[in-house]
Amino acid sequence: MVGTSIRYKVQKIRQGKITELSMPSDQYELQLQNNVWGPEGDPGRPVAVLAQDTSLVTAVQLGQSNLVLGHRSIRMQGASRLPNSTIYVVEPGYLGFTVHPGGRWVLETGRLYEITVEVLDKSGNKVYLSDNIHIETMLLAEFFEVLASSQNGSYHHVRATKRGQTAIEATLTSVVDQDGGVHTLRVPVWNQQEVEIHVPITLYPSILTFPWQPKTGAYQYTIKAHGGSGNFSWSSSSSVVATVTVKGVMTTGSDTGLSVIQAHDVQNPLHFGEMKVYVIEPSGMEFAPCPVEASLGQSLELPLRIHGLMPGGADEVVTLSDCSHFDLAVEMENQGVFQPLPGRLRPGPEHCSGVTVRAEAQGYTALLVSYKHGHIHLSARITIAAYLPLKAVDPSSVALVTLGSSKEMLFEGGPRPWVLEPSKFFRNVTSEDMDSVGLALFGPPAARNHQQHWILVTCQVLGEQVIALTVGNRPSITNPFPALEPAVVKFVCAPPSRLTLAPVYASPQLDLSCPLLQQNKQVVPVSSHRNPLLDLAAYDQQGRRFDNFSSLSVQWESTRPSLASIELDPPLQLVSRDDGSGQKKLHGLQAISVHQASGTTAISATATGYQKSHLDMARAKQPHHPLMPVSASIELMLVEDVRVSPEEVAIYNHPGVQAELHVREGSGYFFLNTSSADVVSVAYQEARGIATVSVGPAPAFLFVLVNRLWQKLALNFGWCVEQSLQIL
Repeated sequence: MVGTSIRYKVQKIRQGKITELSMPSDQYELQLQNNVWGPEGDPGRPVAVLAQDTSLVTAVQLGQSNLVLGHRSIRMQGASRLPNSTIYVVEPGYLGFTVHPGGRWVLETGRLYEITVEVLDKSGNKVYLSDNIHIETMLLAEFFEVLASSQNGSYHHVRATKRGQTAIEATLTSVVDQDGGVHTLRVPVWNQQEVEIHVPITLYPSILTFPWQPKTGAYQYTIKAHGGSGNFSWSSSSSVVATVTVKGVMTTGSDTGLSVIQAHDVQNPLHFGEMKVYVIEPSGMEFAPCPVEASLGQSLELPLRIHGLMPGGADEVVTLSDCSHFDLAVEMENQGVFQPLPGRLRPGPEHCSGVTVRAEAQGYTALLVSYKHGHIHLSARITIAAYLPLKAVDPSSVALVTLGSSKEMLFEGGPRPWVLEPSKFFRNVTSEDMDSVGLALFGPPAARNHQQHWILVTCQVLGEQVIALTVGNRPSITNPFPALEPAVVKFVCAPPSRLTLAPVYASPQLDLSCPLLQQNKQVVPVSSHRNPLLDLAAYDQQGRRFDNFSSLSVQWESTRPSLASIELDPPLQLVSRDDGSGQKKLHGLQAISVHQASGTTAISATATGYQKSHLDMARAKQPHHPLMPVSASIELMLVEDVRVSPEEVAIYNHPGVQAELHVREGSGYFFLNTSSADVVSVAYQEARGIATVSVGPAPAFLFVLVNRLWQKLALNFGWCVEQSLQIL
């Protein structure tokens, strides 16, 4: 290029040794000869000039010239074997780009590269670039870190930093002369190069270890390649140990040892990732840390690790990547607790195989897994436990109490104390607002077949919240991932909205209701000779029955104390009874004294507030608004006892024989039942007040039970009196 310079050196070869001659020399000199000017050249000026003191040739105008090395001796002048060079002075045509190493514009983050901008003439000849030219090169800092650049801007040492696509732009703009003058090109020469940058290729996993098996191809594994362009060529360093397909599927071979698997980027083979495959003999077996407790019906996955020694004699132990083809024998110490399931666990990052068992019955057992092949004998043992699911029994979902009252909650099931470290067992009970309730774990030890957990919850502030019980074991060496079973119930503390009173029946075997309509209101007949018990219950606004209302202050009244009065000794008995579904509800049993006189009286119970002693003991806070009184009443009709005559009847055992029983007193409405229905049958004739007894197939002794029956209603009202007689 015009204005650029090139410095020449002279080297001498003697007996294969190259030595550089210092120029200028006493023997040799450089000469420019045979100028050929360009089409618009000036013959009055040379194509190039030579500075003898520096051997620097500077292009002056377009054209060509020969640089000849001459000998100062006359005899050597014109010797054809002296070196010469042709210098072409040309115009720049376009720019080119090269990258090293690799020579491909598919780069990799983190690698170092040398990027060169080349100037070529229109014929594609590379132009020598002197230091006094100026090339502006744009390398985006987002993708490249420039470590060094040449003075003229044609060379750059860079590090690729970011994945993506980018372009390198370069522009040849000017030439600087010896005096510092800048000669700008009339038409700057510009070009760009598209570049792809990928992250380095990595193969996953980096190491695979397999047990040697006599059958070639016993194990296969698909190796995953990340990074690069995504198009790879695969290779294996030892095909007798492992082979690999074009899709990265590795297959074990027939021999033990090491094979290095490589994946080269097809777009730039300089970039590759590799991993190692070892085929070794197994030497040990153990269970990997895993959950060892399961609720009934759930399964446990018990992963196995099988170890082997690395080849090379370094005694390095590694875990096999896949041992799923091992013929494992599984034994249970205690049968019936767990059931082994068919199949084996798929290999994972921390195990090569494993077994699955399902919890069938509560208890513990040891599981033994063994493997035998030739001289190899391996075994592993683990203790596992099955437990009943933790559930709330009483209450099943909601407990309802009054302020200052408590609920004994019963939960059953959950993990039991770990058999190998029982001290790790714990139970934890919490509530949403610990300042609103009192919590205490208590109760009898676990029953023989299941674990029971009793919690006493005391209401201190009106409101509702969730009570949560967690049962489990803390982590230990033999139980590193213990099961934690939660169970929750809602605890509601509310004022009562209504009360109810109902009589307690004397015959629990008879589920009869005995209300009687009298003057458009219901009355309950009771015996005027036997003191009845009244059952007091409380309900909230949603109609839910209170589990406990013992903190209420209840006032009792009778409209006719001469017929029936309130028995203060004993006082109101608070008894918790099962309602038939496993839920215990509080029953307030109040004794009523009758005075052997007939008539009707009303008994009422009124909750006027809370007992201060209960509130103080429960550390309950007084509500802002006093309790609105709620009450319930029941009308009792006192009647004489039922009389049956005769009281004893002997009947001949024949189907045609009948006996008549006269039923008197009471309310006049009766229901008759026998103690043995297959001996006799009883029919009551209401108009005559007579019960007819017919003989059954076999003689026997029995009772006829006579109960006053007025009308079968769903409400539990009435007082039924039992009267009996013998039939022989």
